Amino acid sequence: MISETRARPWRRVLERTQRQMLQHNSGLLAGGVAMYGLLSVFPGLAASVLIYGLFATPIEVAQHMRFFAGILPPGAWSIFNTQLQAVAAHDHRTLTAAAVLSVLVALWSARLTMSGLMTATNIAHGIEDERGYIGHTLVSLLLTLAAVLGFLAMLVLGVVVPLALALLGTDLWVKAALAVIRWVVLWGFAVVGVALVYHYAPARRRQTWRCLTPGSVLAASLWLAVSGLFTAYVRMFDSYDATYGALAGVIVLLMWFYLLSFSVLLGAELNAAIRHIDRGDP
Repeated sequence: MISETRARPWRRVLERTQRQMLQHNSGLLAGGVAMYGLLSVFPGLAASVLIYGLFATPIEVAQHMRFFAGILPPGAWSIFNTQLQAVAAHDHRTLTAAAVLSVLVALWSARLTMSGLMTATNIAHGIEDERGYIGHTLVSLLLTLAAVLGFLAMLVLGVVVPLALALLGTDLWVKAALAVIRWVVLWGFAVVGVALVYHYAPARRRQTWRCLTPGSVLAASLWLAVSGLFTAYVRMFDSYDATYGALAGVIVLLMWFYLLSFSVLLGAELNAAIRHIDRGDP
């Protein structure tokens, strides 16, 4: 892949990416995906906690969620934590029919974001979705389930960090090393997750699976960079609280989703531009 990317005229790639993003109104599409994300995040979180609650107590679930505390913007983390406490307060250790139904309903509601991303990636590649309602819905549900499983896998990392601190101590270098490892692991999860979306979301003939594509690497890197910078901005300045008052947390969460969605769409447009240039399209 490296030899191929070196051979490409990257100036043409970047120019085509910029042109496509303007033609496809990527900023507007990112806003739509962000709104779907806001509507989907709580059902998705509920589904994750319902599944994870089979193996952990509510207190353990809340402790493991602290793995994300330094990554999510303060307002977003506050909303996540409040919703988490409400869902985790119930006893989910018994896999009843009602619990299974709750998970299915939550997954169905949470699929809106994936459905929006599927539409956006189709636009990026200039193709129409001919999979029909059933095919489109099935793919969106499978991608949503994959996202939930990835989230659960990251929750398990919330168990590893306290164990590592207990074994290695709480020296400054240990905490710094764990912080770096956390960001690297999150970057790896982001690359795989974005690559799955880029591979299965567009309604096109399946190509060879590649986890490390220019688009997935760019999107995952921007994802974490934007999260870190936006989190630092929200913590340093109280402009959102002063402007939006009680709605500040929701606005911060929506803005964060917008930045993440834009990063994913930028990566999709980059991959599409490379594909068009490799085929010799004008």
